[in-house]
Amino acid sequence: TAAQHAGLSSDRVRIIPEDPTPWVQTLDPEAIGYDVAMAYLASSPVPPCVISIQDQSGFGFIRAAAENGAVCGRHFAIIGFDDHPQSRVHQLSSMRLPIENMGKEAARLLRKALHGDPANQQIDLQCHINARASSAPFAVLDTSRTKESPYESAHAQP
Repeated sequence: TAAQHAGLSSDRVRIIPEDPTPWVQTLDPEAIGYDVAMAYLASSPVPPCVISIQDQSGFGFIRAAAENGAVCGRHFAIIGFDDHPQSRVHQLSSMRLPIENMGKEAARLLRKALHGDPANQQIDLQCHINARASSAPFAVLDTSRTKESPYESAHAQP
């Protein structure tokens, strides 16, 4: 897995939902992110870091966490994947895919395949991370706290 590749042990990474259902195009990814987060937060504190499979499910996680008193960029960091236009509104950090380059490479490989050349090869393309407030270091955003939030009071470490 990506976590193992990054050198993280399995006890440091939790994938939710544990048994994901197959994706159906008519499902609302923001609602799914919200529902999954609400179920998770019902029994666990907000994790310090969240990686969302796509930005819209991240929007749902942010909303669910806020309803539980956790502030994105203060109590947890989150990053999405696809740089949805609304990510700027939500201040969600996100990885932007090189869509134009992906299309060019797909066309190039298709031309190769049409001419009988093998087209099964790995292509490395550069992605760009748009860092926004959701992944800012907590200390930078939270240097002058004078009182605890309801989230901090409910989830204080002994």
